[in-house]
Amino acid sequence: MTASDVRVLVEDQIGERWDESNPRDINLRHSLVPPQRMKFTHWFVGDAGVAYRNIDAWLVLEERRKKSDGYKVIYDEQTGKFGLALRGWHNDPYLSVDTFFGDFWSAFNAM
Repeated sequence: MTASDVRVLVEDQIGERWDESNPRDINLRHSLVPPQRMKFTHWFVGDAGVAYRNIDAWLVLEERRKKSDGYKVIYDEQTGKFGLALRGWHNDPYLSVDTFFGDFWSAFNAM
């Protein structure tokens, strides 16, 4: 999957709803970023307690563009799900995945 493929996927899910905002009043036209493949840390509870794995996913939207804080909407092509990421915990080198949803709108509205 290329950055162009991801952009088409995001735009297809947005459809004609470009003027909608979410509960945090985020503007789609301002907050979408060119898709960028990055590493993220996905924290979860496993059999031995809290665990993590690093994943590759696409950054597609930033709540506060070019700032390290704020929510990020990401797309994991392995699962086909959109999710939210935040600045990492415990000096992580990567952003931390908060959770995954299904579609773009579910992630966007959960910010």
